[in-house]
Amino acid sequence: MREHDTRRGAFLSVAIAAVFVIAAFAVMVNDDAAAPSSEKDAYLGGGTYTVGTGGAFANLASLPALADGDQIVLISDVVCTVTFEVDRDITLDLDGYTLTFNFGSNDHMGIEVFESSKLTIIGGGTIEVFTDGGGGIYVYDKSEAEIYADIVVDGGSGIEVSDSVVYLEGNVTSNYRGISAIQGSEVTAIGNICVDGTYGIHADESTVLFEGNIDVTGIESSGVYAIYHSEVTVEGNIVVTGDESSGVYATLFSKVSVEGDITCDTDNYSAAIVSTFSSEICIIGDVMVNGDDTYAIFATDASKVTVEGDITLTGDGSKGAYVAGPAEATIIGTLTIDGASDYLYLCYSEDSIYHQKAFGPDENVTPSTKAGYLTYAYGNATVWILDPNWVDPGTGGNGSGDGGSDTGGDDDGGLETWMIILIAVVAIGAIGAVVYFFVLRKS
Repeated sequence: MREHDTRRGAFLSVAIAAVFVIAAFAVMVNDDAAAPSSEKDAYLGGGTYTVGTGGAFANLASLPALADGDQIVLISDVVCTVTFEVDRDITLDLDGYTLTFNFGSNDHMGIEVFESSKLTIIGGGTIEVFTDGGGGIYVYDKSEAEIYADIVVDGGSGIEVSDSVVYLEGNVTSNYRGISAIQGSEVTAIGNICVDGTYGIHADESTVLFEGNIDVTGIESSGVYAIYHSEVTVEGNIVVTGDESSGVYATLFSKVSVEGDITCDTDNYSAAIVSTFSSEICIIGDVMVNGDDTYAIFATDASKVTVEGDITLTGDGSKGAYVAGPAEATIIGTLTIDGASDYLYLCYSEDSIYHQKAFGPDENVTPSTKAGYLTYAYGNATVWILDPNWVDPGTGGNGSGDGGSDTGGDDDGGLETWMIILIAVVAIGAIGAVVYFFVLRKS
C-alpha cells in the first residue's frame, strides 16, 4: 500500500509539474503582444466617476481634481465646451457613447494629455470635436495615450502627438490632418483615416505604424507626408483626390513603406510617389494615376523608389517616372502609359548645365546594369524596370522574386512551436526522473 501511494503521489507530482510547464510556455508564447489583449487591461483602479444624464456629474468640466488611477465612465452622450486636460494617469470609459466638444470658432483641442501622464480611452464610442483650427486629442510632453474609440473632428486634426507615444484602435475622420506625429513621437494605429484637408498621416522626426486604409481629398494634400528622419509604414491602401497632391511624400532622410495600392485622381503636377533629399519609398502594391500633368514617380536628390506592383498612368502631359540624378527608381511590375505622356523622363546637372531626356519603352540602354531588368539611364539618373522576357538560368523565373520567394513566416512559426513542444517534453521528463529518483527509489 505504501508503495502504491508513493507511486500515485509521484505520478501526481509529475502531472502537476507538466501543467505548470505548459502554462509557463503558453504565457511565454503570448507575452510578445504589443498592444493590450483586451480593453479590461486598461483599467487602472482608483476612484470612479459617472458622467452624463443621471450620473454624478453632468460633464467633464464639473469633475473634481483627479488622481492617478481614477476612472471616468460615461452613462450617456456628453457635450463639453472646454478642453479636458489630463495630467494624471486616468481611464475614460465611453461605454459606446459619444463625447462631444463644441468650441465653435475657437481653435481648442478636445483632450490634452501632458506632464508625462497617460490617458486610456476604452469602451468604443466616439470622440467628436467641433473647432476652428484645433483638433481632437493632443498628446505631448512625454505622455502616453491608449485609445479604443473613433475620432471625428470638424475644423482641425484628429490626433496630434509631440514627443509622446500613442496607440489607437479606431477610425479617424477630420478636415485637416488625420494623425500628426512630431519631435520623436511613436504612433501605432489600427483603423481607417478619412481626411478632407491636407495629410492623412504627417510625420516629422517620428515613427508611425498604421494598419488600415487612407482616403484624402484636398488641394496640395498627401496620403502620407514624412519629413526629417521619419519612418512610416502603411499596411493598407491609399487614395488621394485633389490637384497638386501626392499619394506618398518622403523628404529629408525619411522612409515610407506601403503594403497596399496607391490611387491618385489628380491634375496639375501631382504625383503618386515623391521622394527627395536622400529618402526611400517602397510600394508593395499597384500604383494608379488618373489626370493630366502628373507623375507616377518623382525622385530627386539621392533618393530611391521601389514599386513591386504595376504602374498605370492615364492622362496627357504626364510622366511615368521623373528621376533627377542622383536618384533611382526600380519597378518590379509593369509600367503602362495611356495618353500623350512620356514613359520616362530623366535628368541631371553637370557643371551648372541641366541635361534632360525623355525615354520610350524601347529606349533602354545596354548592357543592363541590373540582371533581369531593363535599364534606362541618363547621367546619374537611373530607372530599372523588370524585363518580362528575361529568364533566370538558375531558377527559371523572371527575377521578380514571386517564384520561390520565402519570407520564412510559416516555417519560423512551425519551428518555434516544435521547439516549445520539445522543450516542454524534456522538462516534464526531467521532473519525472527527479521524482522517481528521490521518491520511488527511496521507497
